[in-house]
Amino acid sequence: MRTPLLALLAALLVPGGCKMIDQRTFERTPPAPSQAALNRPVLPPLPVARLQPASPGSGWRAQLDAAVQQALAHDPNAHFDVMTPIPTAATRTVQDGYERSGTLDAQTVAAALQQDGVDPAHITVGFQGDGGKPAREVRLYVH
Repeated sequence: MRTPLLALLAALLVPGGCKMIDQRTFERTPPAPSQAALNRPVLPPLPVARLQPASPGSGWRAQLDAAVQQALAHDPNAHFDVMTPIPTAATRTVQDGYERSGTLDAQTVAAALQQDGVDPAHITVGFQGDGGKPAREVRLYVH
């Protein structure tokens, strides 16, 4: 008779000492952003230009020159982000193709920026995730 009573008493006492396990159990404070993340500028919502250096006759060079002149007239120390879109919903093979072509296009635009007198330290080249099916282009941001 004592054994069932002890088992019942133990069963009633055990839940009182239990605690729900959730994210706060393992990670009490969220991690702070890294120094690289803090130094990375936030891009403006829209690019100042969408350039298509791979398309002959697109007039991308004149468009770039106009954007650079306007940006430098406003701020001689302007920084230029040369971003190429990568479709985030696409397969890895498709993403790799966008990466290869985007790298070539971004390097072309970055070289043109340097020809226009932009300090190479003020040029950042990178990729930008896009949820749709982006065109082959280079998006130019200025900050």
